[in-house]
Amino acid sequence: MTVCIAATCRWLEGIPIAMGVSDRMLTSGDIQFMPPQTKINTITNSIYAMGSGDATIHGEVFPKVYARVADLVSKNPTEWARVEDVADMYGEEMLRYKNKIIARLVLEPLGLTWQTFLSKQKDMSPDWLDSITDRILEYSSAARTIVAGLDATGAHIYVVDGTGKVSCVDKVGFAAIGIGKRHAESEFMFSGHTPDSEFPDSLLRLYIAKKRAEVAPGVGPSTDMFVVPSLGKGFVTRDEELISGMPQLHDTYRELITRQDAIRAAANKNLSDFMEEEMKKYQEQTSKANQQIKPPDTEPPSNS
Repeated sequence: MTVCIAATCRWLEGIPIAMGVSDRMLTSGDIQFMPPQTKINTITNSIYAMGSGDATIHGEVFPKVYARVADLVSKNPTEWARVEDVADMYGEEMLRYKNKIIARLVLEPLGLTWQTFLSKQKDMSPDWLDSITDRILEYSSAARTIVAGLDATGAHIYVVDGTGKVSCVDKVGFAAIGIGKRHAESEFMFSGHTPDSEFPDSLLRLYIAKKRAEVAPGVGPSTDMFVVPSLGKGFVTRDEELISGMPQLHDTYRELITRQDAIRAAANKNLSDFMEEEMKKYQEQTSKANQQIKPPDTEPPSNS
C-alpha cells in the first residue's frame, strides 16, 4: 500500500521538466511498515523509478534493471539513456520475474518446466492443459512501477504493471500508482493538468495530490520528491529536507487548505440559511392550504 505520483510540465521558454513524489510505506506480503528510506530509485541522473505493491518484487527487479542501464551507459557514454528503453527493461525484468514465479508455483510441482510445458502440450489432455493454462493466466502481481525523467527527446512517464506491460502516459502528463492512485489522479484531472502546465503550478499540484492521497489507508505521511529540471541535473529531496529546504511549498499548501475550508464553511452557511428560509415559506404555505381545505362530510348519504 502506497502512493507514487509523477508529472511532466514546462517552465522558462518551454523547457520540459519531470518530477515525482512518493510516501515511504512498504508492503512485504501482508505486512506494512514505513522505514526511514526513500522509495525513489535513481536509475540515472535524469531518470527515476518508483514502485508500489510488494517491495520484495521491486527489490529483485530493480537491481537487474539498474545493472542493464549501467551497462548501456558504459557502452554509449556520449548518448543519453532513453526513458522508454529503461521502462522496456523494467517490463522485461518484471515479465522474467513473473515467469519464474509461475514456474516455481505452477509448473515445477507438476514436474514441468517452461520448456517441457511448451514442447509436450500435444501429449496433454485438453482438460489438463486448460487447467494449467488457466492457473498461469490467473497469476497476477499487484506490483506497479513508474519510470519517469528526461532524455534527448523531452520529458516522459511510463507505467509498468506486474505482467510486464509498459504504458506511456506522455499525452496525459501525469500518472499515479498504489492505493492512493485515485485520490492523486483526481487532483490532476480536476485542476486541468497538461504536459504544458507551468512548473510552479504543477509542483504545488503534485504536492497537493500526495497530501490528498494520504486519506487512503496505507499511504504514509512522509513525502519524498524528485525533480529533473534539465538533462543530467536530476535530484531527490527527502521528506526532512523538503520541509526545511522548501517551507514555502508546505506553507502554501496549508494556506490553500485553510482558505478552502473557510470558503466551504461560508458556502455551507449560505446554503443552510437559504434552506431554512425556504422551509419557513413552505411551512407557511402548507398551513394556509390546510386552512382552506373543507373537512370531509361525515353525514350518511340520503336515500331520497
